[in-house]
Amino acid sequence: TRNRFLRRAFEHQLSSILGVPEARPAPPASTLSLHAIETVADSELACGLLRGAGVRLTYDVETSGIMFTPGFALASLAIATPHGLVYQWDAAQLSDPEIRAPLIALLRDPEVEKGGHNSKYDNLAVLCDARFGFVPESATADTLLWLKLLEADVEGKLALAAERVGFGGHKGEAEAQIKGICRDLNALAAEPFRAPLASGKQRKPYTPKWVDRARVLPAHLEAINAGHEPEKFAYGYLPVPVRRRYNALDAVSTAALDVHLSKRMAASPEAQVVWSEITGPAVRALTRMEAWGVHADIDAIDLFERHLTGTLLDVEAGLRAWGDFNPGSSKQLQELLFQRLKLPPVKVTPGGAFSTDDDVLERLKARHPVVPLIQKYRHLTKMRSTYATGMRLHVRPDGRIHPSYLLHGTETGRPSGREPNLLNIPRAKGSPEGRMARNVFAAARGFKLLEGDMSQQELRVAARRSGDKLMRELFISGADFHRATLEMIYNIAFGLSDAQWKDLVAAAARGDKGALDRLDDYRSKTKSTNFGIWYGKEAAGLAAEFGCSVDQANRIVNAVLGNFPQAKAYIEKQLRYGRENGGTWTMWKNGRARWRPLWAIGESGADDATRRRRATAERGTWNTSIQGEAADYVTATLWPLVQWVEDNFVPARVVLTVYDSILVEVRDDCVEEVALAMRRLMTGWDHGDVPLVVDFKVGQAWGSMTDYHPGK
Repeated sequence: TRNRFLRRAFEHQLSSILGVPEARPAPPASTLSLHAIETVADSELACGLLRGAGVRLTYDVETSGIMFTPGFALASLAIATPHGLVYQWDAAQLSDPEIRAPLIALLRDPEVEKGGHNSKYDNLAVLCDARFGFVPESATADTLLWLKLLEADVEGKLALAAERVGFGGHKGEAEAQIKGICRDLNALAAEPFRAPLASGKQRKPYTPKWVDRARVLPAHLEAINAGHEPEKFAYGYLPVPVRRRYNALDAVSTAALDVHLSKRMAASPEAQVVWSEITGPAVRALTRMEAWGVHADIDAIDLFERHLTGTLLDVEAGLRAWGDFNPGSSKQLQELLFQRLKLPPVKVTPGGAFSTDDDVLERLKARHPVVPLIQKYRHLTKMRSTYATGMRLHVRPDGRIHPSYLLHGTETGRPSGREPNLLNIPRAKGSPEGRMARNVFAAARGFKLLEGDMSQQELRVAARRSGDKLMRELFISGADFHRATLEMIYNIAFGLSDAQWKDLVAAAARGDKGALDRLDDYRSKTKSTNFGIWYGKEAAGLAAEFGCSVDQANRIVNAVLGNFPQAKAYIEKQLRYGRENGGTWTMWKNGRARWRPLWAIGESGADDATRRRRATAERGTWNTSIQGEAADYVTATLWPLVQWVEDNFVPARVVLTVYDSILVEVRDDCVEEVALAMRRLMTGWDHGDVPLVVDFKVGQAWGSMTDYHPGK
């Protein structure tokens, strides 16, 4: 009740619910009949009825194993209609070629429209099961992505989404057993490594409660010991009746969601445009890209591991100067920093202990030389566990890494990723470790990696949307935007007089290395400011990058915006709109695209936590529109590029997309052809008089690429 936007939304939803005589759009789950396929005749009849239903079908799979690895298989598959009719094939039936044949024909039928909840996963699962080996045809609907288009901030999991259509809690029976199965699998995997009892006797064999020890595959236990989550295998060990009900209810609740969300999509022209022009095509492209994967250089992983291990040994030797302690233990760090070294505590954990998180260490690093060493230790151990040793976990038997992309992971529409999350991978220029981490991703022999990166994309979008005259002129003329901005603020940002600046520029023009390095450093910090303004970065964050006070960081930001008055006016306009409406829109072409609610902008408290939340939401009023649109240009290019590669039989694969870039693995003799096509597709969007520009790099490995200029 203290937040006017939340109150308004709640009152609207409550009014809508109370005004609907029959709120449930599907029959209650307890009245539905599950048609379990047992025979060839069952399968033929079910597929005939489903094909003749004349409606979009929704399907759902449960799986066992690791995608793109031998042994991965569908544990069950269910198909439902909007009327509550549901058929389910379990593991035994899917293993029977004759029972499977009608189902394959149905999934391959382009005349039968299909959908799901996070359908990319289901489609890839069918592809990765060797008994199927194809992506289902006409899979055109996805209730997860529809829901996120309509409500950007909601949790998209089916367990919660199903509550909207009367199927809340339907996962409870199976999920309780899945937890027990995972405990059993973990214990069985660890059993050979358990230490003997103190008496020297061997421990008794573990007695599983939820699985039959004789049925557990050794390959599954080996994979769990290697680091894979036991849940990847657990659904294969569910009792068949439980799995049947769980799978069927997933499919039928998705069908009910399809009906519910189809009506809402039809009433939202903005969501329809985003789905038809950006998100829907991107699903098809990402399905191909995940299936193709990117080549992994095992030698590069080995080299990276050795480098990190050796560097860690040096850091640990330096840490021993302050005693024998484990730098990976929060408790021992608390004792060292706050008891022995008497450093001032910055904040406490929810449990009441002094925090040693990364933010605390950053604030303390100037107070004692041990703190930077602890920071370096954390950085290196995380790099080793995530991008070196941890990356081995993602290399499949085909020698490739198949990352998973999420089109629902952010509220601005920018794709995110997992297994591995390449959006968090360090930049190659940032450190030797960043370059080595990226060099794990390489091209196969006879091929190159070609990267097309949208140059200064957010700033170009900001120039177009704000209509700022000077910003537009700089981009139209092809000037170096960051250098131009540096020339506006060198005195405020870096304390240089006009004479000192002229001398520095003249020395750099003569090739003086010291001057060139200083200019490069100044330009880099100015670049951080330019992007920081549109990313909505706090002044404290910019101050940390500049090594200055927050007050000076604010003066720098104001100095930049002072040269771009229309851009400043745009930010102020977006902020006013957000404060009045509780959110903001991303834009696409000449219309609105995604609505992002920013609830915290309506909070009225004066405490520090509330002020921080409100300030973050306020910055979101302008950075959402800029980042969202900038990301959409790249996302919308993926499917046209994949189509061009396939339609023209080009020896290339679109393998990665990270932020504003797309990477293609292309045969050596076709690099220029592909680069020219990428430039045409990536810059071909209507962007007014502010040009879109793509910078290219090429190389054998992602971390060791060099600038490339196609057509020259």
